[in-house]
Parts: sequence; C-alpha cells; structure tokens
Amino acid sequence: MFLTYTNVYDLQIKLKLVEAIVTVPLEKVFYVEVFLQRFNLSTSKKTTIKKNIVEIFSQLQVVGIIKNHYRLIKKSEQVKQVNALTHLLVGQASRIYFYENI
Repeated sequence: MFLTYTNVYDLQIKLKLVEAIVTVPLEKVFYVEVFLQRFNLSTSKKTTIKKNIVEIFSQLQVVGIIKNHYRLIKKSEQVKQVNALTHLLVGQASRIYFYENI
C-alpha cells in the first residue's frame, strides 16, 4: 500500500501519515491545513488531494492499522467525531486525530 504512489501528492500524503503513525501515543494527528497550504493549487486539484487523503485513511482502516474513529478539529476549532471521512470533512478540518489499533 505504501510502497507505490500515483503522483507526488499521493507520496507526500503517505509520508505524512507514516510520520504520524510512528509517534508513540495511540492518538495520532494529521495536520490537514498545514499539509494543504504547502501547495499552490487550483480548487479542483486540492479536491483530488483531499480524496486521496480519504482513500489512504480508508486503506489504513481496511488493513487494521487504525480504528474507524476520527476526531476532526475544524478550522473554527469546533470538534466533530466521525466514523468515516469524506473529502468535504477533510476540507473543513485543520487537524484529524485518529487512533492506532494495538
């Protein structure tokens, strides 16, 4: 799953998620807003990247690395608990907290 990538954005998403997963606490964080600000892209390209983020999180769930429980901190600092991600939720989030299966 992480050995291949379709484009540079896919690779960077996977690298950031690996970086988050290897941290010691069971609660992990992916800084969506910081990640997306690195790129000067069109709205449609950002939507594609958000869909890639959702797909990679979904793959991590399927293989049992992470739980299907997320805590999103929206850009307004509002907290939302969800069991599945969508690209719209990813776009609203500044951070996504996720949990490792042990």
